[in-house]
Amino acid sequence: MGQLYLYVALSLLATVAGFFVGLTFIPASLVAAASLVLLVLLAILLLVVWVVKLMKRRASGPIRFSIWYVYLFAFVEGALLYPTLLYYLETLGVMLFAEVVLGTMVIFGVLACMGQAKESGSYISLGRVLFVVLSVMVVLSLVNLFLRADMLSMLLSVAGVFVFSAYILVDVNQCKTAYEAGLLNDSSDYSIYVLNVYLDIINLLLDLLRLMRKIKN
Repeated sequence: MGQLYLYVALSLLATVAGFFVGLTFIPASLVAAASLVLLVLLAILLLVVWVVKLMKRRASGPIRFSIWYVYLFAFVEGALLYPTLLYYLETLGVMLFAEVVLGTMVIFGVLACMGQAKESGSYISLGRVLFVVLSVMVVLSLVNLFLRADMLSMLLSVAGVFVFSAYILVDVNQCKTAYEAGLLNDSSDYSIYVLNVYLDIINLLLDLLRLMRKIKN
């Protein structure tokens, strides 16, 4: 399991590197279009991976792809997130921004320990519930693009904190399940779990930043 945390840490470092590259070389006006392209490419990648998995009928094993794809995704994510992170840094101030980042890491550490300590497969039912809740949140977020309701936006941020915190429990425990089943033999076996946990951390951070901004205002 230590490998999971190492790969996640390297992914976060790739995001930091991407942030500084984006800040230096990418105009903010191009970020929105580039983010849409990244989202489409990620959706295509996940679709291809699932199709390949079904064709090979490897239902018992984890989805495999090179861990370097995760690092590349994290790097690009950092480059595209730089205007958002810069906005929160300027709005909240350096101290509060740093406290939110530290708080995110503390929450992750506590929940990861809880997920790893729990018996394998303990959160399967929770994962199904979270998927439904997250799907509803995505729909409401799209609706709120037109409504621009501050109260709904705040409720979505609060819900996001709870959902992605719970997802850390689920994803770490799923990785433990695969580890104890002997399915994690190299970095490619860890890749899907690393990507899941990485996205949990990034989304948790963004929701906490949104929540702090609304509270401060």
